[in-house]
Amino acid sequence: MNCINMEHISYSCTGKELWFVLGTINAVAKVNVEDRTIELERMLPSISGKFEEHRAVIKNDNSLYVIPFNAASIVVYSGDNEIRLINLNENGDIKAVGGFIRNQHMYMFGSSDIIYKVDLDNGEHNKIDCRSMADKNHFSDFFWTDYTLNELDAYLPLSGSNGVIRLDANDGVSFISLGEKREKWANDNIILKDQKFYALYKDEEGRYYSSIYALNGETINRNEVIIDRDIDIYPYTKAYMHNDQWLILPYRYTNVSRVSVKGGVVKDLEYKKVNEGDVKRLFNAYSIIDGILYSVDHLSGNLLSVNLESMKTEVVELSMPEKSNNYLRNLTEGHTSVFTSELERFLTLGDFMNYVAN
Repeated sequence: MNCINMEHISYSCTGKELWFVLGTINAVAKVNVEDRTIELERMLPSISGKFEEHRAVIKNDNSLYVIPFNAASIVVYSGDNEIRLINLNENGDIKAVGGFIRNQHMYMFGSSDIIYKVDLDNGEHNKIDCRSMADKNHFSDFFWTDYTLNELDAYLPLSGSNGVIRLDANDGVSFISLGEKREKWANDNIILKDQKFYALYKDEEGRYYSSIYALNGETINRNEVIIDRDIDIYPYTKAYMHNDQWLILPYRYTNVSRVSVKGGVVKDLEYKKVNEGDVKRLFNAYSIIDGILYSVDHLSGNLLSVNLESMKTEVVELSMPEKSNNYLRNLTEGHTSVFTSELERFLTLGDFMNYVAN
């Protein structure tokens, strides 16, 4: 299996599996893209007793690292089912929504101006403060949802802007502005490829662009993108750049769309419906496995697949093994009024996701 983690916070992929956190019930879920099943792989220990204690998971070798949001400890599951906590000794919550591993250290980031660095061998940790870069470049708010590793340098786009934080191999922090001046952008689709930044975004005046920048932030070209129907690239829409085109995942929309990196008119991909009826979908993360893009709809529990060679697109409903299903039945007992189906039909992830969403 050729599995590529697309370096977005929500998924970690290994082989034919996608791993992510269901923060509402404090569990790690695993999707098998071949069998089209979803399982509750691990129930997490309650640390803070708060909603969404964890939001992301990283699968590394035989271990699962579950990243804290409304908590202050990393939960680690090893291959022999051992569980341990790496306590970061914080008075408040970490508020991390993602992370990456380099040189046996985990770097965590999210809705804070702090990057946490944790030694995975001994648990020692320290903070990398990015606030001085924000003050220098007039950015008041931090929120990171993606990263790209370029050799040992990490690039973290700042959501809602044209700013990128560079974290070098020695943990030095520097700031890159894509373009000639600081701007507010309504997206976080910034991808590093072939030593260039590619960005798909909406500017402060409401116009959409596909632009290319050098590593130092200088503009190489900037092309307008035309959207002539009810689709918006704001605020949580995700896009993947394949060859010379952007593939835009549905966010409150029914289809995958695409547009050339050189700009032009956005067009929809046709897709095969396995379930009856159209829904406005919420796909906001993806991974690539064997040349196919996969994403899980956070509202309906459907699995989206796009073959990157043929552009064949399919949406199917994930099934859930009885063990996980029984747990959800017990968990949601007494709350059946929020289901879209009757209790005896509470057998799919879609029903559960409706419970979570409400």
